[in-house]
Amino acid sequence: MARDKWVALRIAYLGWNYYGVVRQPGLPTVEKYLLEALSEQGIEAKLKFTSRTDRGVSALDNVATYMGDRPNISRLNAALPRDIAVWGLAESSSRLRAVRKTYLYVVPFELDPDRLIEGLREASLSSSLCKEGEAPRPSFDSRMHGGFTLVFVTGRSFCWQMVRRLVGRAIGPILGVRMDVAPPEGLILLRTEIDGSWDEVHPDMLQPILKELEKEMWRWGAGLLLRDVIRQVISSGQPPSWSQERTT
Repeated sequence: MARDKWVALRIAYLGWNYYGVVRQPGLPTVEKYLLEALSEQGIEAKLKFTSRTDRGVSALDNVATYMGDRPNISRLNAALPRDIAVWGLAESSSRLRAVRKTYLYVVPFELDPDRLIEGLREASLSSSLCKEGEAPRPSFDSRMHGGFTLVFVTGRSFCWQMVRRLVGRAIGPILGVRMDVAPPEGLILLRTEIDGSWDEVHPDMLQPILKELEKEMWRWGAGLLLRDVIRQVISSGQPPSWSQERTT
């Protein structure tokens, strides 16, 4: 019988092989494989995710919660595909929730930083940024790094496709194209901060993700960039120093 405890799992995955994080009948999703891995330990869970990422979107630090028994992380990872990893676990009497999230969007070339920030600012003020529901206005920053443009977006909560819509509307005018929603492959959920602490953190569980990145080199050639971001999070527990926010 499951104990009256909430369990939180800290998960990373490469999104291009999946139809999003949430289970869809007959389609490969992160939730599908996570549920199968849990069931091998006799755990039948009803998962809730702090972020419901879409098809093609990757995550370094999403969080799945459920009420039930505590799994063995090593056994869990052994049962998961190599592009999904569980690297943290917490147990609590109440459900742990996200208090802040940071997304990274990778553009595979450099853009004019001033025009980009101005475009992000204008897009963030649009009343149509959220097509469903509403969310507080996020803060953002951009950096040029290794021939790529990196856009960091931080907020407490996000509505559906909000970050991709923000980026698409900002970079579209710079490229001279209409882009309401940026492609999903460029988006990574980089960091999720929760209202509690992790009982277990196992950065070594991310090594299969690193190997997959090195093998696949990502669809836009940004595999090495994401690998470096992961390594810095592993070593410091924080996003890279060049990802400091700009208050907007």
